[in-house]
Amino acid sequence: MRLRRRSFFALPLLLLARPAPAAPKAELWARWLAHDDSAKAAADHAPWTRFLERYRRLGSDGIARLAYGQVRPEDRRALDAYLSSLQGMPVSQLSRV
Repeated sequence: MRLRRRSFFALPLLLLARPAPAAPKAELWARWLAHDDSAKAAADHAPWTRFLERYRRLGSDGIARLAYGQVRPEDRRALDAYLSSLQGMPVSQLSRV
């Protein structure tokens, strides 16, 4: 009997409940929409791949982590250079293909 009373009071609440939006509607910035379909320039992601190969560790729980404390100074400089090269590439001059 006790379960039925709870159900009786919970049912109207469930019927009135509405799903909440998970995130606001995406509004793309014009800066990221601009592109050049004929562009031949491409980002070289080899430095990032090398960095991940050296410092990415897969835990026994299946989660990949980076061994930040083991990053050597020369690899830190290489990563900084890679990020600088990406920052210097205007997205409007890249292809989306």
